[in-house]
Amino acid sequence: MTQCVVDTNKVTFSLAEVAKINHLYYGQILMIHSIRIIDKFNHAIGQLTDSHKTAQSGNYEKSQELLCDCASSIYAVVEWIAKNYRDDLVRERPKDLQDLTKIRAFQALLGFMAKYPRLESKGIKLPDVDIKLLQEFKQITRNDPVHQGTIPSYTMVVKIIEEARKLILGYVDPQARLSKIPDFKSAKGTRKTSKKKFKETAKKLSENRILSPETVAVLDREDREIEVLDLPNLSEDPRFTCIVIDDSASMNPYRDDVIAGHATMLETLRESAKCKNDALYVIQYLFAEVPRQLNPFARLDAQKNDDVTVLDHSNYKADGSGTALYKTLYHLLQDLAMSIEHSFNQGVTSSFTIAVITDGEDNVGGVNPADISKVVQELRTKKYLRSSVVLGLENPNFTKRRLEEIKTNLGFEEAISLSQQNPKEIRRAFMLASRSSLK
Repeated sequence: MTQCVVDTNKVTFSLAEVAKINHLYYGQILMIHSIRIIDKFNHAIGQLTDSHKTAQSGNYEKSQELLCDCASSIYAVVEWIAKNYRDDLVRERPKDLQDLTKIRAFQALLGFMAKYPRLESKGIKLPDVDIKLLQEFKQITRNDPVHQGTIPSYTMVVKIIEEARKLILGYVDPQARLSKIPDFKSAKGTRKTSKKKFKETAKKLSENRILSPETVAVLDREDREIEVLDLPNLSEDPRFTCIVIDDSASMNPYRDDVIAGHATMLETLRESAKCKNDALYVIQYLFAEVPRQLNPFARLDAQKNDDVTVLDHSNYKADGSGTALYKTLYHLLQDLAMSIEHSFNQGVTSSFTIAVITDGEDNVGGVNPADISKVVQELRTKKYLRSSVVLGLENPNFTKRRLEEIKTNLGFEEAISLSQQNPKEIRRAFMLASRSSLK
């Protein structure tokens, strides 16, 4: 019979006896680990709740600190599971036990056995666990061996919590009593807002390196008071949709088609998964001789219980005397920058889409399109701007070639030319705007 000698106690065991000893001791260790893991998981949910409550009180710095603590806790849970239950996530294939002839201490025995697979799957397969997400989360929350990473977003923490939940129920204890993430969604139809001067935000945009000093300098040339929407903690990253519509007199013959197309566009957006998950926000501008904001960023509700303005004959006159396209986009980009900084403070990753519908080029001036292009380019480079499109209603005074030139001057990604004379094409412009918003 093959023997193993434990020198510390001067006692000789057979391999069968070693396995039995390991089973007894390791079973107790697993039970202790399972209690620690479940307790740590529920503690992380408590930290997440505290982070949300602190953010609601306006203390975003403390909220970020609590969110960071929650991220650290939940990553510890994942680490403990990997080391004690799912070592197949991290292990290299060990030597066979029969190759071992001596174990020089009982601790060494446990260390050796720790390399072996412990539990097989209990209803969850490895592909069901998002390993790539766990690795990305590690890069954000860990800088080995000390936790000194950047602050993770709320949405990523929620995703990791759900991965940890799957691991616990699959490998640690299928009957584990795990806390649920509280429903932090805002009450339907309510909006928590605050107003800030842009200059107050400009300094923070530079200090936190959210945008370059050069871009901030462009946006800081006009100090406007901007309404900012407080975001609830969400189960997924929000999308911010920006709709800009020409309200000049040249659009008047097509007024009914614009109103109908706009209604269809909003219905399409309401049917999207982002909207149904309360993660779609819309800002709208009209422009003629001056910009006119229809509504600041507001959450779009699938059941229409929201503050997003729907065009009708009372708010869409199409009787303006000019086309202040550049000025309107400048104001919109200030709104975006303000929302980006505000989202950053709340630990939210924000992304935006812009769709412009017009039948003519700017004839008011006051803003250099090269400045707009500079801002747009940086927003795209830093992954804030997902898409930007100019939908041009072609006519003798506004050709496809001129539309392409405007797109290039503004730094937009796409220009789509449509016939102004065809009502269906006008309505199609709004359908394309909705598709652009959901890219």
